[in-house]
Amino acid sequence: MAEHRKRSEALAVMAPEREHVAPRHAVAPGDAGDHVEQVYRYLQRFGSFPNSDLAAHYHVWSGWESLGGGLTDPVVASNADGRLEAFVRGLDGALWHIWQTTPNGGWSGWASLGGGITDPVVGHNADGRMEVFVRGLDGALWHIWQTAPSSGWSGWESLGGGITDPVVGHNADGRMEVFVRGLDGALWHIWQTAPNNGWF
Repeated sequence: MAEHRKRSEALAVMAPEREHVAPRHAVAPGDAGDHVEQVYRYLQRFGSFPNSDLAAHYHVWSGWESLGGGLTDPVVASNADGRLEAFVRGLDGALWHIWQTTPNGGWSGWASLGGGITDPVVGHNADGRMEVFVRGLDGALWHIWQTAPSSGWSGWESLGGGITDPVVGHNADGRMEVFVRGLDGALWHIWQTAPNNGWF
């Protein structure tokens, strides 16, 4: 009964009450601005929509929620199975990550991937494995990669150079290519010699 009463109250608030609410501007039924006042009052009273379809119709975002940690330089990428994974530079200078436990679902705890890093960027191999590139404490380009799609991680490996500001792109054949600002101020790049394979 309580649930029925709550839903009835919710629908009452959402229902157009044009004799009580003066529209801010003229809108046709179904326009994005239709029933703006009712939506606002509903959210003030109940905090959320009664179902996801209604929320999607009004393009509503959630409130803020903390995932914890102490960090800088966050980047986010998608696993091959659709789960999001966030990578950050922790207060200890290491690369830390946190991931969804299911697609569209909740989040794991934080885990360290080690290293001493700045400027993380994420690319995807042709087979779906994520690969993270960073500037190491020695100024070189370092990388770490998933050993299988949506799975665990390798150890760190240096690709050398003296770099800042790495960015990663993908060739038409699936090979990744990393571009950086060199110590001479020029643009430098390094690329996979084959999809999912070594670097040159």
